[in-house]
This record gives sequence, C-alpha cells and structure tokens, in this order.
Amino acid sequence: QGRPIYEVSKLLGHSSVTTTERHYAPLLTTEIEDFVL
Repeated sequence: QGRPIYEVSKLLGHSSVTTTERHYAPLLTTEIEDFVL
C-alpha cells in the first residue's frame, strides 16, 4: 500500500517533502493515469 509523502521523504533522506514531490510526482501521476484509464 501507499505511504504518506512525508514518510517516503524521510526514508529517502530528503531534507524537504518538496524534493520528494519534484522527483516522484511524475511517477505517481503515471500510476494514477494507468489506474483510471
């Protein structure tokens, strides 16, 4: 199952959730599009 973005950010050692979002948002968007379509 999915994890909250802040938890993923901490696990990856990112100093900011924004860093995690910037790098992983395109992947998350693709997964959502695949699920909806």
